[in-house]
Amino acid sequence: MARRKEPVIPDAILDQMLGGADAKTAFDGGGLIDQLKKALPSGR
Repeated sequence: MARRKEPVIPDAILDQMLGGADAKTAFDGGGLIDQLKKALPSGR
């Protein structure tokens, strides 16, 4: 049986980032993923 890898980002940090929202909403427009993308440097 395959072992589960340790997460790169601890669950406690992800819980804080979601702010109590359902994890599925992270992928919605304006959700956590969009917010993270905006917060990151553009790389230009």
